[in-house]
Amino acid sequence: MNRRIALFAKTSLLLGMLGTLLMTTPLLSIPARADSNVPEGEVWKGSGYTVFVVGDYYKGCDDKKHCVEIDHITKRTSTSSTWKNNGYTYSMSRLSEQNGKPRARLRVLNPKGKAVVNVVMILFDYFN
Repeated sequence: MNRRIALFAKTSLLLGMLGTLLMTTPLLSIPARADSNVPEGEVWKGSGYTVFVVGDYYKGCDDKKHCVEIDHITKRTSTSSTWKNNGYTYSMSRLSEQNGKPRARLRVLNPKGKAVVNVVMILFDYFN
């Protein structure tokens, strides 16, 4: 019986330590750039969609938490970025600011070229 109690105590201690480690360790660690004034990543929101752009990485989610992640960019210009995945094209194009807030248009085209999403988004946050 004492062996069971000792084993239970050791197991509980290890699980507690593991839980503390998981709670205090960031799940996504993004290295900071040398120039901290340049945002490493951006969070855009609009019309029930949220888009995260970090370097070449794209993650777009709808308000029902259905998300698409793409880890490589297809094309980048000074005003737009494009990603392709499973025949779909995801494009973010910068628009003029409104009330001092940066805006962009998210367009998602299906494999036949039809726009299935076409919304204006506002820059919600950025991070290094």
